[in-house]
Amino acid sequence: MFHLIALLISGVALHLNQPWINGIAGWDDSWYAAGAVGMLDTGEYLTPMYNLHPTFFTAPPMTFWMLAIPFKILGNTTFAAKFTGGLATLIAVFSIFIVARRLFKSDVLAAMAAMVFNMDPFVLKYGHHALAHTAWAATVTLAMGSLYEARRKPIFYLAFSILTAVSILFKSVLGLFPVAIGGLWLFWDKAKLKELLQFAGAATLGIILGGSWFWVEYMRFGDIFLQEHLGDMLLKHSGVNGFLTAPLHIFENLIWPLAKASFSGLLLLPFGIWSLWSRRTSESRLLLIWILVPIACLGLTIRPTPKYMAPAFAGMAIAVGHFLEHVWSVKTKQNSLTAAYLACFIWALATLIFPIRKGRDFLAETQPLIHTVQAEVPPGDQWLLVVGQDVKLFPEWPNRMLVEYTWQEGPLNRGVVNQILFYTRRGYEAVHPQDLRHWKGKQTIVFSSNKDMLPGSNPRLNPILLGPDWTLYRLNSPLNHS
Repeated sequence: MFHLIALLISGVALHLNQPWINGIAGWDDSWYAAGAVGMLDTGEYLTPMYNLHPTFFTAPPMTFWMLAIPFKILGNTTFAAKFTGGLATLIAVFSIFIVARRLFKSDVLAAMAAMVFNMDPFVLKYGHHALAHTAWAATVTLAMGSLYEARRKPIFYLAFSILTAVSILFKSVLGLFPVAIGGLWLFWDKAKLKELLQFAGAATLGIILGGSWFWVEYMRFGDIFLQEHLGDMLLKHSGVNGFLTAPLHIFENLIWPLAKASFSGLLLLPFGIWSLWSRRTSESRLLLIWILVPIACLGLTIRPTPKYMAPAFAGMAIAVGHFLEHVWSVKTKQNSLTAAYLACFIWALATLIFPIRKGRDFLAETQPLIHTVQAEVPPGDQWLLVVGQDVKLFPEWPNRMLVEYTWQEGPLNRGVVNQILFYTRRGYEAVHPQDLRHWKGKQTIVFSSNKDMLPGSNPRLNPILLGPDWTLYRLNSPLNHS
């Protein structure tokens, strides 16, 4: 009970500390948040909706559902978005503690594993974001724990099936990690035929449950769903087309990105793997595969983005706990855990007493913009988003242009447009610069990157707000401009 209370305080201190400040970050956070709000605004709870239209099938719905619930209760606020991410991280911490304790029958090992995950740089970065990386890590962790229990109590195969389905609904094809990890573990562990058949049945049920959403979307939208989600999107962004050359780029495409995300985790990982390999038990075999499958899959496809390895970070934390359990004395383990708990507790008190602002303020640039759009655009009306002349617009699928329209730098890439959608709940209509010369719609507020439309290039537009690389305009009627 002591460790559970200490982990709760530590988790709250690190991941639920002042979730109402600094706004939501970048492209991913605000994109998922805008999609969840779009679900609420359209009443379309099956298909993620961005700017009142389908998000063009780039992500399954679980992350959007996870965010839509607090938005429904608390409104579209920074607090609701970041609290959800922090709560998911806290659940991941407890999941690691529970599963590690069950695997290795040690409260101290489990507590060290949970604190390694709790204080990992990757988790500290993403743990309070409006994202599902830590929620997915918790899902896979509980799936592995359920599979381990199922070999003794078959009723847990049902839990494994449900958690596998949830994993698929979080990350699509990557959500199959529990099936891949579990299958390899059972074969390596020389499971009995009965166990293999039970696992096959549970895995099939999980795939059917998770895959049912994909089937429904295919029935609704047809081949374009398969083409965009399982075709172009996965092929373009997974890097699977570079499979054969991936081993030649293992350092820059795997080790270096992983080191940047979690240097401490990568530094300790060889010791954790050595500890598991030197004490090969059924439990350590499970953990070795749990760590290596996500890393190997993503590394070999030249898509080693660390956030897509989130389940591996949970396994890495337990491996480090396993290593420390066997090399530290009882006193050293107790003192180290006490010091870690105390540091988190002091940090929590300090941030309550002093106005310590953690990280970058993502609303520093956009707060005036959001307030202006809210004031100038009535609820239910739209504003205009100017896109480059070479960007093709699709009237039937308005968000398809986002798939093809990506900037290395600019307000869209920084999430500025997404923040407007999330905080104002006012949608946009995309137009080309020349469309504004004869525009007769009722929209009067125009947002544009200075790259796509140079300020002063259209006499109908009066600037009302200037940003670092964007301008917000008021569109005058054709009779009023000089």
